[in-house]
Amino acid sequence: MGVGVGLLLQIPDHPLPILIGFALMMAGLFTAQAVGGGVSGQGGSGVSGSYVAAFYLGGTLAGLVYPPFLHTPPLASLALALGVTALAFGLAVRATQGLAPGSTG
Repeated sequence: MGVGVGLLLQIPDHPLPILIGFALMMAGLFTAQAVGGGVSGQGGSGVSGSYVAAFYLGGTLAGLVYPPFLHTPPLASLALALGVTALAFGLAVRATQGLAPGSTG
């Protein structure tokens, strides 16, 4: 949620909202990463290892995919980022449905 709000705050073409939006986006991203890492750690080494591998593979994929978008207009880029964020949020909700606190899946 924080990532999406942070992206939306970056829509105005002014430095202050862009800075605040970026800071909120990063805070949301790193908070989600910390929670995901903690939850995966409760599932055992296989789950935790899979989470870490997926995190780094996703980062690598993002690094390979973004260059064609460097010349995309800013609003189109933000729309794409919001779409990816919504997809990730939906997948996270789906992946965690039915999990009781303390359960391993």
